[in-house]
Amino acid sequence: MDKEFISAKSSEEALEQISEQSAYFAGGTEIERLGSRVHETSFVLIGSIPGLDGISEEEDFVRIGAMVSFTK
Repeated sequence: MDKEFISAKSSEEALEQISEQSAYFAGGTEIERLGSRVHETSFVLIGSIPGLDGISEEEDFVRIGAMVSFTK
């Protein structure tokens, strides 16, 4: 089955692209590795969205972005 990859440039664009047949996809994720059962037909790539790789301290909490690496 063919898979569609959509590269989102903003959080808003990523949210617009998601549906029941799609999933978010970030760096380091493997699809259909060793025969895994992936049912989604489209993937929203979020690796190039600015700000998802940051860590910030806010009033009462710390915000850790979805793309923060272990070395950050």
